[in-house]
Amino acid sequence: MLYDLYEIILENPGITRKEILKEVDLHPTNVSKYISRLVKKGKVVRVRERVPGNVTRYYPVEIAGKRR
Repeated sequence: MLYDLYEIILENPGITRKEILKEVDLHPTNVSKYISRLVKKGKVVRVRERVPGNVTRYYPVEIAGKRR
């Protein structure tokens, strides 16, 4: 499942957790745990946008590095 979430993020850079939940059949808490594991492994970065609602987007590390 961890690999599946990584593939979703890789194919959809900047995806939100809410959007990920539409793609998988998992409880929101489990999705958060898997995303945290990907962040700790250095595969994914979190980018918090300071817009109304404070949106957090997820990017694969190789793409996030190119954004900066």
